[in-house]
Amino acid sequence: MLPHTSEPESARLYTSHERLLRCQAQGLLASGLNVLRPYTLQAGVNRSTHLGRGTEFIELRPYSPGDDIRHMDWRATARSESSWTRAFESDLNFAATFIVDLRNALFFGSERFTKTLLATELAAIAAWDHLGLGYAVQFIGISDHGLNLSTACRSERELQRELAVLARIQSEGQAFRAADMAHSSDALLDYLVSYGSQRDVFCFSSLTAPMLLNANQFAAVADHHALAFINICDPLDSDLLHLSGIELSDGNMALMLDELGSSGVIDHQYAVDQIERSFAGRCAQLGVRLYALTGDTSAQDAYKTNSGFGRFQRGFNASL
Repeated sequence: MLPHTSEPESARLYTSHERLLRCQAQGLLASGLNVLRPYTLQAGVNRSTHLGRGTEFIELRPYSPGDDIRHMDWRATARSESSWTRAFESDLNFAATFIVDLRNALFFGSERFTKTLLATELAAIAAWDHLGLGYAVQFIGISDHGLNLSTACRSERELQRELAVLARIQSEGQAFRAADMAHSSDALLDYLVSYGSQRDVFCFSSLTAPMLLNANQFAAVADHHALAFINICDPLDSDLLHLSGIELSDGNMALMLDELGSSGVIDHQYAVDQIERSFAGRCAQLGVRLYALTGDTSAQDAYKTNSGFGRFQRGFNASL
């Protein structure tokens, strides 16, 4: 485990665009750690900045979400019922997608930070690091009102623009607010498997919230991409004994948690433990990288402790 190096922060509910911009300096890209090679094959199209061989045409291939529309082959597209794009020799690039769970179910935290805040800032730190490593990065923000799909970011300016959208969605969250529940797991699955090539997919969510994908859908994504799941936990997800004597109210009725009794608390703890064990076993079978962190640490510290969720390791900094 890496030592915590950042200064303590006061408890926060929301992030901001300014904070997400400052996440650029909170990653591990310039920390002297080894950069592990990408988990996936090359994916995506990135406009070349070099002349000569770097701009030589290689092949036509089906268009995938995030591909540069400037490379669309409109003649081939017009002749068929599908879209086609032109790939160039030096335009092949690595790609990473960051799924950020911004639903109200994650707008909770009994320690220093809400889960949705950690999900947003962790995704921002990881995105800045991957952009610096030459990746095309993309966000899929999931709120109670549906999916918000960013364009593929290949420059700092493009990433800054998409981080503004991410900050706005997170700041609109509110604990216990009635949700429209417009999110569709089918839509998320269809979008992820529509990519023409494999890519690294990082999902920032919580196992105590309704799952973004069911078991079969999760397996399909893991089969198509290199998937990492970052489970953002809170001590009170299972340890209800710390809530003894606290009254919860939804506006219509109040409940003293003492009324649950010791058996009810134990049953709840057992259920949460079973969910975590079952999910860990499923991840092991599917080759999904699973990480867990709690709301008592900042996003910067959590990112460093988990070595960029497998992207870095200790030692001399090595290039891709």
